[in-house]
Amino acid sequence: MAKHRRKTRQKKKIGSIFATFLAMVLAFAILVTLNSALHFSSDLPSWQQIRTEFESYLKDGEKQIQSVSGTAKVHFIDVGQGQCTLIQADGSNVLIDAGENDQGEKVVSYLQSQGVTQIDYAVGSHPHSDHIGGMDVVIDAIPTKRIILPELPSDLVPTTKTYLDLLDAVERNGVQVIPAKVGEEYALNGGSIRVLGPAGEFNDLNSMSVGIKFTYGERSFLTTGDMEQEAEEALLQTGEDLSADVYALGHHGSKTSNSMDLLRKVQAEYYIAQAGYRNEYGHPHEEVLERVKKLGGTFLRSDQDGTVVFTTDGKNLEYTKEKG
Repeated sequence: MAKHRRKTRQKKKIGSIFATFLAMVLAFAILVTLNSALHFSSDLPSWQQIRTEFESYLKDGEKQIQSVSGTAKVHFIDVGQGQCTLIQADGSNVLIDAGENDQGEKVVSYLQSQGVTQIDYAVGSHPHSDHIGGMDVVIDAIPTKRIILPELPSDLVPTTKTYLDLLDAVERNGVQVIPAKVGEEYALNGGSIRVLGPAGEFNDLNSMSVGIKFTYGERSFLTTGDMEQEAEEALLQTGEDLSADVYALGHHGSKTSNSMDLLRKVQAEYYIAQAGYRNEYGHPHEEVLERVKKLGGTFLRSDQDGTVVFTTDGKNLEYTKEKG
């Protein structure tokens, strides 16, 4: 009889544990569903993130780090208060932005000094002059195959001379226009670039910036243009892998970008702010410097270091800077 009572108690205990487990699973599912709709916490995943992680897990057995046999260079070119990045990977060239209107010739000269005779992919992160101002000059001077641009809501499409000059140069030179789509990946001769933004439609041109992640072997580099924190939050919700060894701080190191949530996801070894010397905006902002300091990364800035060039063989990573 005592033995029978013990079995009954054990069954009740197991039943109680199972009920508690089911309740926890249900509560988690409800929270995830709410977070997927309202995005109230970046620490809690959305269903999209869970799906992405699950699919990634299923592919882990097949997925291997792409082997590379050459070297890649990523140049964060000093164009003053603007942004310009050149990626070179085993003969492939990618140019992300080209600084202000008065920087076009400087960018062309720099590219030519690095042996660039063709651009495989240009990226115009968003139509502000400190990013695309010099791109028309570059496209006219150096044969360009394709350009990745954000798809803008009709009420955000600018009519500025800078933007129209870019579109004219694209048409004049027969450059293929590729609308930015999150998750689209383009192979280079070595490595690849992956589009990571914009991850939604926003009523601000900065937040419509194209995000690009360049991966070469085990090393990766991330740029997010001028994405504001609202766009960063949307990016976090995609479930994309945002980790990178080098991160070009958003919006030249502005405090309205570079949220701690995003920086924690990136967990970069190096952070670089592309900003002009004593610029009127105060970029990079002190608040961002403090965030980077808390994370323990190495901080670089074009206003003090000039052009910074990273070199990697897919495993090792080193950099040189123009000044200092």
